[in-house]
Amino acid sequence: MNPVGPMNQPLDGLRIVVTRAAEQADVLVAALADRGADVVVVPTIAIVDPADAGAALRVAARHLDDYDWLLLTSTNSVERVAAVFEPGQRAALPLAVVGTRTAAAATAAGFRVELVPDQYSGEGVLGAMPAPPASGGAILFPRASLGRDVLPDGLRAAGWRVDIIETYRTIAAEITDDQRAAVADTDLVTFTSPSTFTAYIENMTPDVGAIASIGPVTTAAIRAAGHEVAVEASPHTIDGLVEAIVTWAEVDR
Repeated sequence: MNPVGPMNQPLDGLRIVVTRAAEQADVLVAALADRGADVVVVPTIAIVDPADAGAALRVAARHLDDYDWLLLTSTNSVERVAAVFEPGQRAALPLAVVGTRTAAAATAAGFRVELVPDQYSGEGVLGAMPAPPASGGAILFPRASLGRDVLPDGLRAAGWRVDIIETYRTIAAEITDDQRAAVADTDLVTFTSPSTFTAYIENMTPDVGAIASIGPVTTAAIRAAGHEVAVEASPHTIDGLVEAIVTWAEVDR
């Protein structure tokens, strides 16, 4: 971000809601505040341990020789896997990720990032993954409990064996009356996943107002529920979302 000054406050006077999980919200909150927004933080989801408390991931860590690739599609997965893998194991497999933020987190944790698609989505990874070896190949895919199946299904169709390991669960966060009151008079609500939107609608109010979405998967979930999307990020990252909101505020609003 550029240094903040009088000419770098395009969101001045706007109240914007951030619905990300509390442990993930800081980057988006800071970026919006740096642009002058009055940010209202209302986490609608929480990240919790997998149902097996990580047992399956610990077993997989003992059998990395069975795999050709490691696939991680979120910083949450990077953190959970890094907590289980020994430092020497983290670079044992080439790693495919979705997006530069996940790549940066993985690199910092000692993983060997070898594939970052130009399109930051599961479909992007699917299009960029090499073909499996002629003898067959296997991918270890630690992810959230309710992740989309587009990527693993596509990889299997391409000939890969994909072992999905649940590394965390996303659940609805408890919403207080004060938080409900805080969103009553806001200009824009941001959603960075379908789960943040679903939890908001179920626990807050169906009258969302203007909506900003991080990308087409989240947008599709929002529209399927009968709501319009005023802003969609491109690229589908936190930085892309902030820039799209700035454009909306300056041009489209």
